[in-house]
Amino acid sequence: MKMRAGDGAVRSNMQRYIYALPSRPAPGMGDAPTHHLPVSLTPLLGREHELAQLSTLLQRPEVRLLTLLGKGGVGKTRLGLEIANALAADFADGVCFVQLAPLSDSELVIATITQTLGLWEAGVRPLAEQLQAYLREQHLLLLLDNFEQVIAAAPYLVDLLAFCPHLTILVTSRAALRIHGEYEFTVHPLAVPDLKRLPASEALAQVAAVALFLERAQAIQPDFVLTQANSRTIAEICVALDGLPLAIELAAARIKLLPPQALLKRLSQRLEVLTGGARNLPARQQTLRNTIRWSYDLLSQQEQRLFRWLSIFVGGSTLQAVEAICNAPGNVQVPVLDEVASLLDKNLLQQTEREAENPLYWLLSASVQN
Repeated sequence: MKMRAGDGAVRSNMQRYIYALPSRPAPGMGDAPTHHLPVSLTPLLGREHELAQLSTLLQRPEVRLLTLLGKGGVGKTRLGLEIANALAADFADGVCFVQLAPLSDSELVIATITQTLGLWEAGVRPLAEQLQAYLREQHLLLLLDNFEQVIAAAPYLVDLLAFCPHLTILVTSRAALRIHGEYEFTVHPLAVPDLKRLPASEALAQVAAVALFLERAQAIQPDFVLTQANSRTIAEICVALDGLPLAIELAAARIKLLPPQALLKRLSQRLEVLTGGARNLPARQQTLRNTIRWSYDLLSQQEQRLFRWLSIFVGGSTLQAVEAICNAPGNVQVPVLDEVASLLDKNLLQQTEREAENPLYWLLSASVQN
């Protein structure tokens, strides 16, 4: 597996020391639970239904490993933080947020979790055993963010849950972990307006994708409002971006430079327009191109080839059409069923059921590079 710059030094340090979790509460913990969660600076919009579903799921005793799945930029991390904060009081030993995005080596996952929980140098047992021993009696919610690039570490989560009966793990990932005990929850893009039956401005402003666009645009240009003149254009922008939160935020950030009509016209070259995300965001979230590239680079060569082929279809394609392209003379033969299933698992491909007909497979238009 590839290592990013700086990973070598981290690995060297991890090999040099063994870290041990304290057998007593860490300084400052006392008897109160700890909540190691970043504070969100913006409101979460349009996710009331998902929050209710997640709350119900995580309160079921058999659901101890729940993975929030979805394409890049759909808001998995934000939703995970919101539900973890909402349920924090249900966990006697608190909640802990572990950011895994900086890692590219799955062998560093255990060390990262233990460090986040407050380790110090000591001990002679393997680090994995020490972590299990510490968490064995803990009633804790562990939120592991951006697991897709260290997915080889997923089997250890099964061991951790087996040894720690009161532990619950919430994972965000672009790909399913595919391990025993995993419950999957797909995070879909925000609801978009129906352009054929566009509601009045007041009702339109309550549609999740439009509400997000307005909230982000007004943060940059406080006097920006939804009007009868611009309402349809803003609705079309949200539909063109498939309700993808990151794409909508990047588009709204352009409102100071481009009025809605000019912005909509330029979305035909969306990867050139949807740039300039907030400086505090990871590089993969500062442009739509970087977000797509992050997911694309995690694919095998065969998966990358199929992803490129699928981009030629407008409005989706049947499995038979995909097979025809893949098996065309001169093309490298690929196991189509397996590769399509893998892209579905990794949320780079969507499926639409059609009664009495073959399903359609399609890429969100915001994911197609142009």
